[in-house]
Amino acid sequence: MIKQRHGWKNAVAVGGAVLAAAFGTSLLVAGPATATATHRGGQDHAGLTAPQKSALESALKAAEGPSQFVAPGPALPAGKVKALKGDSIMFLGVGENTFNTELLTGVKQAASAAGLSVIYDNSETATSQVQDIETAVSENAKAVILECIVPTSVSSALTKAKAAHVTVIAGCTGDPRLPTSKIKALGVFGEVTYSYTNSGKLIGDYDVLKTNGHVDALVQWFQGLGASDDTVTGFKSVLQQYCSKTCSAKYTDIPLSSSTTSAVGSSASAAVANPAINVFFPVYDFMVGDDEPIITSAHDNSRITLATQNADLAPMQELAAGNTAVKAEVGDPTTWEGWACVDQALRGMVGMSAVQDEHVPIRLFDTTNIKSVNLKASQTTWYGPANYRADYEKLWGVK
Repeated sequence: MIKQRHGWKNAVAVGGAVLAAAFGTSLLVAGPATATATHRGGQDHAGLTAPQKSALESALKAAEGPSQFVAPGPALPAGKVKALKGDSIMFLGVGENTFNTELLTGVKQAASAAGLSVIYDNSETATSQVQDIETAVSENAKAVILECIVPTSVSSALTKAKAAHVTVIAGCTGDPRLPTSKIKALGVFGEVTYSYTNSGKLIGDYDVLKTNGHVDALVQWFQGLGASDDTVTGFKSVLQQYCSKTCSAKYTDIPLSSSTTSAVGSSASAAVANPAINVFFPVYDFMVGDDEPIITSAHDNSRITLATQNADLAPMQELAAGNTAVKAEVGDPTTWEGWACVDQALRGMVGMSAVQDEHVPIRLFDTTNIKSVNLKASQTTWYGPANYRADYEKLWGVK
């Protein structure tokens, strides 16, 4: 998932291996670009009912508000947390990108609050990742946090970590959940992510309301990637709920490879040539860098609404400018997510059970609230005044 995990054009430039790890899968799942379509049925073109509009408006208003801290589970035993002081944990990143930097910042801040040190490495191949994990185990790290690395791709190292009683946390896995039996057997204690299904629903809510129940969308996704699939599932559910007879979408599978950029551009060019298309939904906003210029060159910024997720700086600036097709972004506070990774790790380190959901929040940014966001400030400030650091410290008994 790249915040440059899904991050702007550099996400593609750093190579397919980084993208694959960032989206939580292997390049082996990516095939040639294909397209499928959901077509309109029936002849009901009346649009949304008043109750439907009210429900959509309420959902969007709630999502536009500042994010709130929700405790992911019971408080940790303060004595056991304090006994960990001086221990180390490892954060294994994938590539140099904005998401990596923000997530590492949160991990370091949280580890410091708990009295832990952080071993950091950054590897783009499974072979190097295995070596890094094995090194961390040999150096007596008590936990390993994997940034968007598929556990099965480093299974040999995780087996050694499990034997050494190292707590392993997997990030960027799709919707919040406990590890599957297969992943748990490899030694993964818990996962940390946000709800991609809810993100997709919010984008669907926005598009359905803005078109009065007449969405005709191009959806660019990475079929087979957990987070991408969950996002599209959420979007589809909204169209089915509110406008199954008057909404349609073409779902274009983008290959996760060196041809990603050209595939995004080709599908965008074909879409703007269709006068019925009124919505673009690239599932990650790094694709905005290829989509938006094509929309602009076709003079379709007023006809086509582009909504996406990740809230990277460049597309957020496009949204704030107000004169582009970018009209909505769903983002998650990545530094906050780093604290959530450490919370999950601490639970394993003190002998507690993993939590199913760390409650990493998401927030909808659109023309209603974008002017209240200082894009020159740290992305953490974009999500509101919640003092999540103090809340985590209180939960751990270290404040």
